[in-house]
Amino acid sequence: MPLFESADMNEVTLTPFGSALTRTTAAVTVIRSGEKENVLPASGSMLVNCRIIPGESVASVERRLSEALSHMGLVVTLQRNESLSEPSQVSPADSDGYRVVRDAARVFCGGIPVLPGIFVAATDSRHYSRVALSVYRFLPVELDGRGVGMLHSRNEAVTVADYHSCVGFYREVISRFC
Repeated sequence: MPLFESADMNEVTLTPFGSALTRTTAAVTVIRSGEKENVLPASGSMLVNCRIIPGESVASVERRLSEALSHMGLVVTLQRNESLSEPSQVSPADSDGYRVVRDAARVFCGGIPVLPGIFVAATDSRHYSRVALSVYRFLPVELDGRGVGMLHSRNEAVTVADYHSCVGFYREVISRFC
């Protein structure tokens, strides 16, 4: 049985955060152009940060961006650097690792329901697939609208309570694995 019926998914996609859980996102993060207020720039560039959902690839997103922008005479050039990566593999929800994270969350986070899903941020965990069969990204904090907006923003921060929550949760996970 699917987690959400299609009508429920339509509701989820109406919010920016819900939309980011269901499709690849693209956000213009850097724009470069003119150098003087009274001179039209001869050229310009912009950086677009994409968060790619499982099932797509860097190549498929590059192709879609090129197709979408070519009619305006814009050229897409893939910037190959340390932040470029394919979407993470989907880790199974029937493994010992998942059960440890789920059970620790149930105990430590007040019995909240724990369901598999997509973590929309690109974290250092994308490098762990080289040494681990499964990688689970779980952050035991309550990110309301303000908290989500603080991620990757100026003055990025978490509350002291959320910090303590993380320490306690990860202590629980480590002790369950040991």
